[in-house]
Amino acid sequence: MSKPSRTTAAKLERLEAERDRAVVNARAGPIRPACERHGWTPEGGLRSNNFSAVASLCPGCREERKKAEREAAAPEVRYIDFSSLPEGSTAAKAWAAAKEAQAKAGIAVAGSTVERELLRAIDDDRADELYELRRTPADRHQANRDYRRSKLGDSRRRHAQEYVPHPARAGS
Repeated sequence: MSKPSRTTAAKLERLEAERDRAVVNARAGPIRPACERHGWTPEGGLRSNNFSAVASLCPGCREERKKAEREAAAPEVRYIDFSSLPEGSTAAKAWAAAKEAQAKAGIAVAGSTVERELLRAIDDDRADELYELRRTPADRHQANRDYRRSKLGDSRRRHAQEYVPHPARAGS
């Protein structure tokens, strides 16, 4: 049989246990975090004295490990500015020859006329698409009506046949 928890004795016992816990916490000093670098400790507290094992669960450390893995897996990218090459140097001549070979192969080289024409065509297509997206159904209906008028004359009704109901179905 369990002790009743609402009795005065039970309440006094709980108060004493809390006081004892407070005394132990005061004498023990601050709790050491599991991860010294980020000051992280698990929510439930430490259940092990193996701090390095618990520190491996630190969210900050986990993010740093993932970032390091992504950087290690990513290829190294280097940018070379060929516009700053001295005029007449071997590198400048080799770069000009490579650009010319790419242009002959049909590749749009940066800064070339072909590239400018491609970008202009893309911008025109984008403008047309945005225009079509902004048009309402009423705008499209009016455009169709205008087109029919220009192709068929003043009125479409003039060229259309008039509906005449069949005498048997004309009603009484």
